[in-house]
Amino acid sequence: MSETLKGNLSQLKLVDIMKILCSSQRTGKLSLQNGEEIADIYFLSGAIIHAKYNMTIGENAIYAIFAWSDGIFTFHPNISVKNKTILTPAPEILKRSDTFDSEWEEVRKVIPNTNLVFKMSYGTPSEISLNATEWNILRHINGLDSVREIAGKVEMAILDVAKAFCKLYQAGLIEMM
Repeated sequence: MSETLKGNLSQLKLVDIMKILCSSQRTGKLSLQNGEEIADIYFLSGAIIHAKYNMTIGENAIYAIFAWSDGIFTFHPNISVKNKTILTPAPEILKRSDTFDSEWEEVRKVIPNTNLVFKMSYGTPSEISLNATEWNILRHINGLDSVREIAGKVEMAILDVAKAFCKLYQAGLIEMM
């Protein structure tokens, strides 16, 4: 596999790409792009050693990329990096990645992407109990900011914010713009 591997995340999921690269003991850089967003994951002999996505580095950068339902990927073999921000063994990262992937699949059934904008609903919501975090997210929903932007404002992981949006949407408290 000395040639470049390319494809679309809508056809081959990130977790599957990572499994292939780890199990085949590859060294190189996996570059990912979704619109204007860019991320890189580095492998050394099948170990995942570094990742960068926006201002996030390390393992959390990998998990943040699972928010993407689409995008292109390119694996560039034999590219190394001096930074080693990931010390967790690849099998453990892949196991966690499977969990993140499954959780995102459930979220995408309600919220197809995190660039969607929601507003308060004028209908009669079902009875719902909200925790402090969900109330905080709810107060930021303004019909202008996307799920991703609100995650940044409340300084929470995008997956946790997206799950809260699902709950609020399914309860009838918010609606898509």
